[in-house]
Amino acid sequence: MAFGKAVAAVAGAAVFQAFTGLSFLTASRAAWGWQLTVPGNADFSCAEGSTIGCASFNGCEASNFTCTVVPAEGKSCDVSSISVQCTDLADNTSMPFQPNLGQCINVQAYADSNNKTMDEVAWSQVPMCMNATTTTGGSSSTSSAAGLQVLGSVTAVVAALSA
Repeated sequence: MAFGKAVAAVAGAAVFQAFTGLSFLTASRAAWGWQLTVPGNADFSCAEGSTIGCASFNGCEASNFTCTVVPAEGKSCDVSSISVQCTDLADNTSMPFQPNLGQCINVQAYADSNNKTMDEVAWSQVPMCMNATTTTGGSSSTSSAAGLQVLGSVTAVVAALSA
């Protein structure tokens, strides 16, 4: 009777080890998250909040990585939406991807202990935001310093050609 219990215990342990040893078949997932925060001095914010991304892998969806661009007061931006993306720095040919859909390692200690290369988590692009143009009575005006600089350059060229 004792011999049967010992055999059952050994068999149970062997089966347990066999099934947990198959963990390499499951997809690799991080125990951390991927987030970016809009800098306080940026000319835009995100409608979803100042921090975009996921704090952990659990419950992470594509919408968590989207920033609906809201220009700062008096500004207009060249894009209406950006997203948090991951780039595999070890593979120069890889395309940026949504962090939770691939192996995105952005924790240095994990990368070092597993002989991996750090990946980069960044915005899909940084919005270019400039002073807004206003339209009044069919004409438009801008308070952009770049616009005044161009106007000054055009005036200088016309003056040089006239001389």
